[in-house]
Amino acid sequence: MIDILKKLYTSQELAEYYAYEDTTAFDVGIILAINENEFALQSFSINGNRGGIVAYTTNNIFKVQTNTKYIDKIKKLSDNISLSDTAKEINKNAIFNSLLQISQKNKTVLSITLLANDNEDFTGFVEEINNNNCKFRIIDEYGYNDGFVYFKTNDITELAYMCDKECRFMKLWEMNHTVMQGDGPVL
Repeated sequence: MIDILKKLYTSQELAEYYAYEDTTAFDVGIILAINENEFALQSFSINGNRGGIVAYTTNNIFKVQTNTKYIDKIKKLSDNISLSDTAKEINKNAIFNSLLQISQKNKTVLSITLLANDNEDFTGFVEEINNNNCKFRIIDEYGYNDGFVYFKTNDITELAYMCDKECRFMKLWEMNHTVMQGDGPVL
């Protein structure tokens, strides 16, 4: 599969990516960075909108499809099949770690899956990265703090950076943590 992923990276072709032997869910996107163990793609929503960035371990992808009617639909609905500026910041030699660092620097929301668990493990903010350890602030679906989790960064098997869900959580977090002063909200 790694050879197919590398070819798609070179061609910058829009494709469907299936992970964890789940044939009911997939991501559509263009590969932004790849190495032997992990890759990141610019995702596109069902409405053709550019979404966030999704990263996987290469061995968790079991199927890739190209030139489908679904992809044609995405292309028709999209005003602009382009890559986000964040794509330029990704270190292809350490994709997961660089996305963690980008998220920490920008104070943006991530969702992380560990050890190929097909259920999302947690969503929130990177608080601290130290060697191979990460302290992560969990936020719930309502945008409130739900404690901390500590994990090894090399246990990450999937990461979603500011996709639809993460943007929704971020917006709720900001709304819940805004203080009104004078003429309007201040974070």
